[in-house]
Amino acid sequence: MSTANRDALPFGVVGFAADTIVQVYNATEARMSGLDPATVIGVPFFDAVAQCMNNFMVAQRFEDEPELGHVDKG
Repeated sequence: MSTANRDALPFGVVGFAADTIVQVYNATEARMSGLDPATVIGVPFFDAVAQCMNNFMVAQRFEDEPELGHVDKG
């Protein structure tokens, strides 16, 4: 999906690799969160962007199940 198409979605999209470094952060997510994508791309999602999700119910699931929520960026 192109960046323009992702940005046009009515919901937020955050994409990160197994190391949780943010690679995708669409315009809707930026608007809803109030965070500038330039400050989010390239940083650890659970440690620097969404600390409230750094718990056993969310972050731990990504660590335990690396294929969970996997979507190809291409």
